[in-house]
Amino acid sequence: MENLVWSKMNQFLRELRCEDASRGSYFETEEYRNAITEKMGKRRRYQEALANFPSVEKECIEAYVEAVEECTNEECQKAYMQGFFDCIMALSGAKIIKPREEIENIINVLK
Repeated sequence: MENLVWSKMNQFLRELRCEDASRGSYFETEEYRNAITEKMGKRRRYQEALANFPSVEKECIEAYVEAVEECTNEECQKAYMQGFFDCIMALSGAKIIKPREEIENIINVLK
């Protein structure tokens, strides 16, 4: 049951964080936009350079880059979830929402 709860929560937050860029509450920082632009420029150069490697080295490099990107995605998800739970705890601590044992139980399950 704990894995199912985690899976559904993770799926929901991932969709909320990533999918609807047209919603009114969505925002991007200038630093983020600049980093994306820089990344795209470097990606083209990376792909050109990668084409010159033998297939064994190319596969190794591609696998590493894929693992780094997956780790980055998980780090973003972790930070997003931490912020989500911190907001819940802050609202609970400020007595804006009722403190509930279930909230802490969910957090402990997800640890």
